[in-house]
Amino acid sequence: MGDSQIEEPQNTAVISINNQDYLNALLEMGIPEDIATQALSITNNESLELAATQALELMDGGNDDNWEDIIESYKMVFVVNSELGMGVGKTAAQVAHAAVGLYKNLMNKPEECEKLGFWQEEGF
Repeated sequence: MGDSQIEEPQNTAVISINNQDYLNALLEMGIPEDIATQALSITNNESLELAATQALELMDGGNDDNWEDIIESYKMVFVVNSELGMGVGKTAAQVAHAAVGLYKNLMNKPEECEKLGFWQEEGF
């Protein structure tokens, strides 16, 4: 009895989070911690964008049927890389240019005009 050893499971997955900032950002996006951790592990903590994309794919489960009952609403979202070092005014100007450019592009595509109309009605 005195020489018994505790064996550790052979298939234990060790997930390391090298970038706590990425994990925090994913959590702020509303991604569950287990999914965020798994996404960071799969992408080797390479970038927040890759991890977010992976997390969304994990959450979707690859099944497009999940979206059938969701009422469509549209939101225009811009992500700004704060590492670019732009001031607040410059950032605001760049986002405004992007918004106007996106709006013009959507107006020129008949298949997107209906979505643009929904977006305008929602006020997002």
